[in-house]
Amino acid sequence: MSESKSLLARLLAKENITICHGNYNTAYFDVQNRVLGLPLWKDDDKDLYDMLVGHEVGHALYTPAEGWVGMQSKDNESSVPGDYLNVVEDIRIERMIQKTYPGMVRSFKKGYSYLNKTDFFGIGDRDVNNMGLMDRINLKAKLRDLIDVEFSDEEIPLVNRAFAADTWDEVVESARELYEFVKSNSRSQKQDPAAVEISQEGLIPEQQQQDEDEENDPTSGSFNDDFENGMEESDDQEDEESDLSTMDSDSDPSDEQGTESDLYESIQEEQDEDLETVETQRKAQENAEKLLETNENGKVPLVVNGLSREQMKDIVVPFDKVRKSREMAREKYIIDVNKHFDDKNDSQYINTMKKLNTDAQFKEFLSETKRVVNVMVKEFELRKAAHQYSRASTARSGSLDLQRLHEYKTNDDIFKRVTTLADAKSHGMVMLVDNSGSMSDARGPVITQVLNLAMFCKRVNIPFDVYSFTTNSISFINQTEYHVDDDINHASICMTHMLSSSFSRSDYDVAYRQLYDIAIHTSGSNGEYDKMRGTPLNDILTGMHVLLKDFKNRHGIEKTIFTVLTDGMSNMLNINTKLMNKNIDKRHRGVRILLDESKQMIRANTSYYFNSCRMTEILLNAIRKEIQGLTTVGYFVSNSSSEFKDAVKRASTEHTHEDVKSARKLANINKFVSYDDVIGYDRYFILNASRARDLHAYDDQFEVSKNAKRGEIARAFKKYSKSKKGNRVIATQFAEIVS
Repeated sequence: MSESKSLLARLLAKENITICHGNYNTAYFDVQNRVLGLPLWKDDDKDLYDMLVGHEVGHALYTPAEGWVGMQSKDNESSVPGDYLNVVEDIRIERMIQKTYPGMVRSFKKGYSYLNKTDFFGIGDRDVNNMGLMDRINLKAKLRDLIDVEFSDEEIPLVNRAFAADTWDEVVESARELYEFVKSNSRSQKQDPAAVEISQEGLIPEQQQQDEDEENDPTSGSFNDDFENGMEESDDQEDEESDLSTMDSDSDPSDEQGTESDLYESIQEEQDEDLETVETQRKAQENAEKLLETNENGKVPLVVNGLSREQMKDIVVPFDKVRKSREMAREKYIIDVNKHFDDKNDSQYINTMKKLNTDAQFKEFLSETKRVVNVMVKEFELRKAAHQYSRASTARSGSLDLQRLHEYKTNDDIFKRVTTLADAKSHGMVMLVDNSGSMSDARGPVITQVLNLAMFCKRVNIPFDVYSFTTNSISFINQTEYHVDDDINHASICMTHMLSSSFSRSDYDVAYRQLYDIAIHTSGSNGEYDKMRGTPLNDILTGMHVLLKDFKNRHGIEKTIFTVLTDGMSNMLNINTKLMNKNIDKRHRGVRILLDESKQMIRANTSYYFNSCRMTEILLNAIRKEIQGLTTVGYFVSNSSSEFKDAVKRASTEHTHEDVKSARKLANINKFVSYDDVIGYDRYFILNASRARDLHAYDDQFEVSKNAKRGEIARAFKKYSKSKKGNRVIATQFAEIVS
């Protein structure tokens, strides 16, 4: 619901105001910074939600920032109590928002009906006509025909001016008149200090105040919202009829003179302070928390805004910086080697320098990779053609087929047949590669898979981007202030732009070659951004939809393939400590993740906050919902037999020993096992990194000795065929899902 309400608020406000769903106890609108704060309300009443949003948007549209702040300034001698201003201003802005958007009238009426049933304003069974003037005005404005409110002849002109205020200046003037009237009327009814007596219940005037509802006439008013907007904070006020026995006990019992006078002065000051507050306004503020989503302990969930567009821009390191760091690392390595060896004819020195020259190996790699890519391309083109022909349409009317015209007496079908093929969908691919420390053994094979996929994309003209991710030193991040105020602290997250179809030809060739050198662990090929640290996968997924949207829009594609290559579960979310206030229960309630821009809410229950795999699944599903035409593909690289077993259990539906056993058997044959539509992926591959060659894009050659016997040749051919099939199955399956 949060994403639709964010859109509703922006549309109503006629501007791109900032919508913040967060750990708030009430809604508020910051009129200066144009920020609308919405708490996590319950979803049980749509009209109430719309009414609350509409009320705050009313402040966004009509309440002047300077005027409100100025009237609340302590230095302003002509300031008016905030409660008075709030009541009158709420009447004005709600009348105007309903006039601007007549469709909101029903939501306001239904919303306040809901609040009345739940006694939101704390009136209970009380006679509202015995309440103060401002409370009666507030209730009449909010509940309108749901309640009978009476005003005296003296009060009616003031009430009419409050309901008729059209400008901020008129609001201020009306609020000031009401305050002066209430203050004057209250003092005229004060009793002489000698006319009070002390009882066990406290001080009670000998003569009761004049009944406020004598000779009152009803008046009409538009129903409006007085939901506390959070722009001012105040301490709870004491009840007007508070127990004064404590005050009496604090005085010196031997001091008989002046005691009653002191008590009266204390009461007078207390009553003057109470005049500045509106009881129903404060009750609404107190009861606002009842509208929030809470658990059985009264705690609200932890609401976390995912990585914003600005944060994602901040953590992605462009290739020019990555390239420069690698070149500097290589130069430094060569300098260090030259310093270490004085004798340049030393065999060890010569061998070390030879290892830096990987031209021959790279050429062989390209040749091997092309053979596998040819299989992928063939499979992709076949499936794409099948898709087109399955949706082809053939016309059997129109132009005559002159070659069949002579058959007109015996055959009605003498027209040309025109077959129109369906348009093939345009594709694009974004790859996200884990660069954590545990990937050190598998990084080479994984990178070769990336290079394999990149070559495939180039061959079939599919745009693509490849990013790696890890935690990193803060010194490598483009420093901004975003990490100070945002919910997820991204200062230690690093994403490098490794490879892209949008790179220039020279940059692409350099990037491809550099990745190959990293894959075969060429000394000195790793730069600062290639260092392997943590696995902040979930943090990045909270903002990955932004990159995917930009990629899709930039290339104008219909189908986007999002591929994640990793070897383990993500770290826990790096949530800013400023969110951990006392009313939040992150452990027993879980979290609510809000995606940037759309504000899609991701709900995670108790264990999900600590179960990072489950959180990954939730985030991936949210991204699939966010990006139309998105296909998610996962490669999980297990580093041990136990990791392979755990990965199968997470992905399979049965979780039985036999299920794991059959998966391991299948993996031994095909070098991997795959599952469809599991843990957030449309297809999920589980591979074993302990057999590193199984992950390489190599196509083994059929080799036998010249003197081999018939049995040896048969066994060699069988082994070659099995290896050839295993090395190509993963490529074929990938081509199948992306086609």
